[in-house]
Amino acid sequence: MKKNKCIIPRNWLLGLLLAPVFPVQQVWSLELPIRVSVNFILNASSNRPATGDLNTDAEVNALVQRANEILTENRTEYKFQLLGINEVVGESEFYNLPSGGNNGANRDAIRNAAIADPTTWHWRTDAINMYINGCNLGYSAISDFPPNNNIVFFNQYAYEPLMLHEVGHSVNLLHTHQGGGDGCSDTLPDDQDWTRDQISQNSYGLNYSQLNAAQQALVDNTWENLMSYHDVDNTHIITPQQGDRMSTQTYTDRNWLLTDTPVYIKDGAPSAGANGSWNNPYPTIQAAINAGQVNNRTLVLMASSSHDNPTSVLDANTDLITRRGSSTIDGKMRDYEVGYDLENSTNAALAAAVLLSQNLAREGDAEGSLAAIRKAADLAKGRDRLALLTEIGDRMKAKDEFDEAERFYTLAATESDQPALTARFSKKAQQMKVLKEKKAEKMLLQSQKDPTADEGK
Repeated sequence: MKKNKCIIPRNWLLGLLLAPVFPVQQVWSLELPIRVSVNFILNASSNRPATGDLNTDAEVNALVQRANEILTENRTEYKFQLLGINEVVGESEFYNLPSGGNNGANRDAIRNAAIADPTTWHWRTDAINMYINGCNLGYSAISDFPPNNNIVFFNQYAYEPLMLHEVGHSVNLLHTHQGGGDGCSDTLPDDQDWTRDQISQNSYGLNYSQLNAAQQALVDNTWENLMSYHDVDNTHIITPQQGDRMSTQTYTDRNWLLTDTPVYIKDGAPSAGANGSWNNPYPTIQAAINAGQVNNRTLVLMASSSHDNPTSVLDANTDLITRRGSSTIDGKMRDYEVGYDLENSTNAALAAAVLLSQNLAREGDAEGSLAAIRKAADLAKGRDRLALLTEIGDRMKAKDEFDEAERFYTLAATESDQPALTARFSKKAQQMKVLKEKKAEKMLLQSQKDPTADEGK
């Protein structure tokens, strides 16, 4: 049998690669979602702050988007999943409380009030709860370290990476200038008031411009680090060791913090004691399957690894992503091709529509994302269009809109010049007819339900 390698890149277009080259029924995901909930504390007039960097829904969404850009840039396995933006009414005594590093007591007062009255405060036990008030003390925020890592407290002023910086503390990242160090050897000793040259002088006795490329990269790791206080609007680096600390902590907190349960897989890891945790990953995909640790979970392949093709079929609700680089899986040669990496298409209008769809999906706007994908399909040709048509079909199926799903699968089958693809999506179209009939039968049974069944209630 002819073999090739399936290369899994760091990011997928919303699960758009529809035909993996290995025998796995697979739903692809972009990242592992960290759940966050944002809540504005209103003043006595039931208003948010009138001004600031963080007083509108759009500004909240912008900070979430920037967090996700940084997480993607650093090839982590994560993204933020914003569960909602709410308003806390009738608690105006908290509106002017200062946040910031010396105000842990205020943070704890908000947390205690929220736990005591979770309905008013929109407190969640399955997310990091973020509270924003109107205290005018400049840029300030405070979170909390594990195991009390369920809250972040801001005022209405925030530099762009601040939300992710605070969640960094929630997942056990320290400041680069932390007394005693931050526990990561790929950052250099730091002081919050140092210049880039002072960091360089402290470690190497030379100014930054005199360093070699490798030394400059280590200085940059600190100066531009997400957890530093230097040039705060532009901090963006999460080092590999910081990423490892994040993975360790989020796995510990997986049951309440993450939307999906991660199962880590590292090529060459020891089999003894393997359980899919960050510290004890499985050595192969098949080992995770054999252990019954894959269904309804997210398999995370560690960086730059190569994996044998599993002989078993994964559950349809299993996601597969890669961390800090590309991974490969040996498998059967695919007998058809569809478009991929469409956000980098040479067709500028198509690329823009696809990027818009990705951004809207990250913001939770499923309908807007779908509309952008439809526009992209109208702009695309050939195999790019086939990929988009089948993506639309998949989304319609997920919404139980089986008529529309059938139409788009049929379009893909009709427009394809590849027999295997035509056969695959003709079969999908037929499956939609069956699902449509089942849906109609269910609705009919509900309509014929005994009309007296609800009497007396």
